[in-house]
Amino acid sequence: MKKLIYVCYSNKGRSVALAEYTRKFLESFEVKNVLVNSAGIGLENIESLRKRGLDSPSSNTSKILLEEGFDIKDQKLKFIGDIISGTDLILTSDEFTLARLRSEFPYYRNQSFLARQYAGFLRNLDIFGPYAEVRKTRMGGRWSEIAGYRDMLKEIKVVSRRIASRIAEKGI
Repeated sequence: MKKLIYVCYSNKGRSVALAEYTRKFLESFEVKNVLVNSAGIGLENIESLRKRGLDSPSSNTSKILLEEGFDIKDQKLKFIGDIISGTDLILTSDEFTLARLRSEFPYYRNQSFLARQYAGFLRNLDIFGPYAEVRKTRMGGRWSEIAGYRDMLKEIKVVSRRIASRIAEKGI
């Protein structure tokens, strides 16, 4: 069994959605030998959220994923350091997360990549969160919090499909 972990900063949105969509697409490609998980790199933020009783993915991520048949209400935030052991592939949502991951877990440097890059994209390699200025600018006057999340998850779905297709063709 191969182990793939998606990583974003807090494990509240991007990494969770990447994992959910990838599992779905791997299943549709009849790939059964890959365990897909998600985690965050920002331990200080994850611990702060846990102390405030906010130990699950964002409500907007949960709502949108539920509309697509994914029930993540019982998921808890995870720190990459708690689940990294034995990982074959780590895909991050953005350059900042990748740099921090490689700095804090140098043993996994050669197994760590940007998700969009691994999916075959050549430009715009960061998957930005729903509040990012880049997303707001692109959406113009149509941006709202929920619209930002929907736009982010639409992008993540495309990236996940391409990653699952690559894994189905070539393995990890």
